[in-house]
Amino acid sequence: HPSQAGIRLLRFAETLMQEEREALADIAQIKTGAMSILSLAMSPASNARFGMPLLKAFSERNPLTRFKVVVAPSREIVLGVSDGRWELGFGPLQHSMPEYFAFHSCFSETRRLMIARDHPSWGALRRDAPATLRTLPLVTSYLDESPRRPRAGRLRNAFATVWEVSHMELRLSLVAEGKGVTYVSDLVTNIPSELVPIEGLPFSSIERQVGVYYLRHQPLSQAGARFVALCRERWNASAAE
Repeated sequence: HPSQAGIRLLRFAETLMQEEREALADIAQIKTGAMSILSLAMSPASNARFGMPLLKAFSERNPLTRFKVVVAPSREIVLGVSDGRWELGFGPLQHSMPEYFAFHSCFSETRRLMIARDHPSWGALRRDAPATLRTLPLVTSYLDESPRRPRAGRLRNAFATVWEVSHMELRLSLVAEGKGVTYVSDLVTNIPSELVPIEGLPFSSIERQVGVYYLRHQPLSQAGARFVALCRERWNASAAE
């Protein structure tokens, strides 16, 4: 029979062995991605073109990783990544990204100002676009009202008012029905046939870089690092071709 000291030592050894088994099991789970969460927010246009193929490729490589993926307006994504709601943002990059962001630019996007071809103001737009636009609402997902921008330089000043509608399909439907104008990304494939571009203005089209970004001072989770690596691999390969 073991002594009291022997019993104490045996219990200590059993506890250590159990902790070792649990640690090894956790490590095995971590390697498969089962204990990591992909926390990602994508802009509507980026999701429309690349959401499905990106998540499909990621899930095939990391079948046990959990997802927390939302589609949100690009400006909201910037704010959400800043305050920790999402680890990663995937969408248009700001002209001057905050210094606390690390980012990888993936591709370029062009947004064109569009209106319904049968809109009552279509003829007036062709004659005097600036004056006519000042009578129409701009339907957009988000428009920055930052007071740091000079008033004369704000895009909203070119329109009668702004309707902020975060749902892309609803936004397109409203404009197709003759309710204002909107910017449509060339990433969107299901553009209503009723929409036509408004040409000849300094802001008729807007060029943006689209990429993945995250907080620079926080280490990425395993899922986050793997998603960034997937983006780098996909678009670096595309650039090389």
